Amino acid sequence: MACALVVASLIGLQIFINRTIDHTPVQVLRTFTEESKFKSAEVLKKSLSENTLVVMGSSELNSDSDKPSYPFSVFNTEDFNLLKVGQGGYQTLIHAGILGAIGPEMGYKKVLLILSPQWFVPQGIEAAAIPANLSISMVQTAMANEDLSEGLKRDFIERLIQGSQGFEGYQRSLQDLSSFYLDDSNDPILVFSTGINTNMDSFRQRWKLAMKLFPLKLDAQYFPSEPVFQKEEWLQSAIGRATESSTNNAFHIDDSYYLTNIQNQLDSLKNTGQDIDYSSSPEYEDLKLFLRMAKEQGIEVTLVSTPLHGQWADYTGFPLEKRQEYYAKIRAFAEAEDVRLADLSRHEYEPHFLKDIMHMGEVGWVYIDEVILNLRGD
Repeated sequence: MACALVVASLIGLQIFINRTIDHTPVQVLRTFTEESKFKSAEVLKKSLSENTLVVMGSSELNSDSDKPSYPFSVFNTEDFNLLKVGQGGYQTLIHAGILGAIGPEMGYKKVLLILSPQWFVPQGIEAAAIPANLSISMVQTAMANEDLSEGLKRDFIERLIQGSQGFEGYQRSLQDLSSFYLDDSNDPILVFSTGINTNMDSFRQRWKLAMKLFPLKLDAQYFPSEPVFQKEEWLQSAIGRATESSTNNAFHIDDSYYLTNIQNQLDSLKNTGQDIDYSSSPEYEDLKLFLRMAKEQGIEVTLVSTPLHGQWADYTGFPLEKRQEYYAKIRAFAEAEDVRLADLSRHEYEPHFLKDIMHMGEVGWVYIDEVILNLRGD
């Protein structure tokens, strides 16, 4: 009797999850920011169409999301739309795993990856960020991708194991996936435990997402057509709005951010960036791994090199030469890897390109809109 109740409950939960996610408009799923969405290969695949460009990044993807130039609002027609993938803590290693998992379902074989300079710190991605942002079920889906070579899968999973030191349970699950997919293990216990582990993880991510979506009763529709992009007009409008919201500081930083994070410690922050260096980092090798994931699946990559906040960098003592060295290294990297680069680093000193000291502002989004339009036009 108890067993029957458990089975019935699980079936009921599955029905609830499926109905909740299936009844959520795909336009909402594409732009919804929730970690369980980003950790579910099934949900991300469901969000794709033949006309969906995948846009990957980190916390900047949610910056100034209520503004007219926000690309996930601009590009929302049936003929062309965007899938948002990423939030704080997401870096190229995480995105490599996600791309490996969803690549076969990408009808529109292009991806835009917005690079944050802060990713390229000497230690690379933090160990805790890997299990926190890349689910075991996502890794399993990537490992099952027949478009990926065994060599790439091995390099990928070994990098995950190496990078997640201190998280033994996660590492054991990765080792099991490696044995199952790369060593042809027929151990029945391994086969059973790996299947249970990944299926439960997939269920858990979809359950978490359904619980977030259910009370919202969200509705959305495609726009009948895109707004006509007029760069100079959009820039002037963006500058006007951003100027009105940055009145209490000389850095053109959003008022609320400045009050909360800077004003009371402004003096103590001066010259604290003198030792920052983004020229050497494991992130460069992780970026190569991402590009290999794309290349083996026939996906065209466009990298976006975003600038630091020039005024703030000067104030904190982050040397201009070091900043220029980083930008130059990204340019050299893109050329060496023969990958398209939208280089926006020249906008370091443009007011309101960033809304704070690191996140995209309304002016910056206008330039990203232009990048996307050019990408679509190819």
